[in-house]
Amino acid sequence: MKQTQQPTGVNSMGSKVHITAVTQTPYMIEEKGVLQSETKLTLQNTGGLFAAWVRVAAPGTAPVVEPVGTIPEGESTVTVHVPELQQDGDVVKFWLYTAASCEGEPVAALALPQKKVRHWKVYVSHSSHVDFGYTDYQEYLRTVK
Repeated sequence: MKQTQQPTGVNSMGSKVHITAVTQTPYMIEEKGVLQSETKLTLQNTGGLFAAWVRVAAPGTAPVVEPVGTIPEGESTVTVHVPELQQDGDVVKFWLYTAASCEGEPVAALALPQKKVRHWKVYVSHSSHVDFGYTDYQEYLRTVK
């Protein structure tokens, strides 16, 4: 699911930053008993490098802050974790900051409705077999050592 909007902000270094796309992935992780879906934010930075933190808020959960590293000039993609949604269409809010405290004005912000990620269980089983007789008759292979 890819939704695009173009909010604008200016970071403390004077560069303009846009969140150009939000892409949900089907992957979920569990951290401290809380399920979170992996979401990718595409950023467009028309200025210099800066360190960034993202604050994510979903309905029914406390906002989560996580570092996303250094944002280079140009287009880049960062991965953030969104707390599990209660239902399809819940609006998730993303704020991009230049300080870990995530106080003051964000350099970019975006709020979009998202889909609840479906839970999947994947079972993996190892299986193998040997084809006796594939290269010759089984009777002959018994006698060969």
